[in-house]
Amino acid sequence: MKALLVGDGTGALAAARELERAGWFVGVASERRWGWASLSRRAGRWHQVPEPSGDLSRFASALNAAVAEEGYELFLPTSDTALIAVSAIRNDLKADLPYAPHDRVLQAIDKIGLAELAQKCGVPTPRTRLAGEDGGPETGYPVVVKPRLHWTPGRPAGLPRNEATVARSEAEAKEHIAAIRRAGGAPVLQDYVPGRLVTYVVFADEAHCIAAEHFRATLQERMSDTGPIALAESQRVPLPLRAWAERIAAKLGWVGLMSLQFLETREGRFSLIDLNGRIDGEHALTSACGLTGADAWARLATGRSFRLPEVSDTGQRYQAIEAEFLRRLAKPGPKRLSTAWDFLRDGFRAVHPIFQASDPLPTLAYFSRRMSSLLKKAGIQRDESGVQPGCPSSGGDAMSPISRQPPPLPRVGAR
Repeated sequence: MKALLVGDGTGALAAARELERAGWFVGVASERRWGWASLSRRAGRWHQVPEPSGDLSRFASALNAAVAEEGYELFLPTSDTALIAVSAIRNDLKADLPYAPHDRVLQAIDKIGLAELAQKCGVPTPRTRLAGEDGGPETGYPVVVKPRLHWTPGRPAGLPRNEATVARSEAEAKEHIAAIRRAGGAPVLQDYVPGRLVTYVVFADEAHCIAAEHFRATLQERMSDTGPIALAESQRVPLPLRAWAERIAAKLGWVGLMSLQFLETREGRFSLIDLNGRIDGEHALTSACGLTGADAWARLATGRSFRLPEVSDTGQRYQAIEAEFLRRLAKPGPKRLSTAWDFLRDGFRAVHPIFQASDPLPTLAYFSRRMSSLLKKAGIQRDESGVQPGCPSSGGDAMSPISRQPPPLPRVGAR
């Protein structure tokens, strides 16, 4: 029982921990050493692979070399780039990829394709269209600007990932559209729907029926080293979602894990805005609540028997500690003390994307990177003020996007 995770983010770490507990030997394939999963004691081996840019043949050769060395039976992508790249070259690979055909994978994660699919399945979704060549939308404001795909085959994988952004004016819309095009993406416009981000995680069986489900509501969004969600909570599944998910799974021919992201309005209406076919960082909460979908997916793909336990744990929380701590620290005056206490109390009961007492190395790496980031910032500030010449005068920390964030925009979902 051997599985190779492609990508090394927090989703890979959650998958590695779940799979290793279930008896799998877990490998990690990524461009750079010392990510999250490759540091974990749950990962048995790390394989270096080139970034999937330009000619994908080198990427395929590196993955096949890992299979030849260790005997992996399947690949599980843990990032958007990894999913699209591995899916595109699946016919050249020597291990299984447990996904629907490539055109269905692209339809699922392509914003235009997903909107068309949702309409065919009778699932509410905001109006979505390609941005005009002049950079201006043809509708009122606010409007959501997002990339059609987070990565396109042939485009360098190291380019910045553009997230969904709310534009309140034509000038802002043009700015965000131009940023996506500079990064090699195709910008799309989506009607703005005010509401909270919720995620419906399902495991579809071979008949495309929902065999297990998990629902989490985002209580706080904020970008950090560990992902876009600061605080989330497991809740009871709302009634209409299962039927919608089964229609989508059937249309796509999808088997295995699938995450559907909705915006839920105050009136309780849902609008589908994204589909994640990869294993994401918040899978740590899904797994802790009983839906061990990575293990079930791997067993199903390799012809082994599996059992999905009933997911009944509501009220369990997910907490990305850095983003949540900074949010509470921003409270004015005496509120800081009470919120700091609440943060510590909640932290001991929450599921974290990185911290786990039995797997300490990712935690140590996290604090090391944060300290390095703080020292860099201090060095830059001292140099700019003239107090300490010789320190770096420019640059940033790629591991710490939170330090460069603009003021929060209205919530539209993180993907």
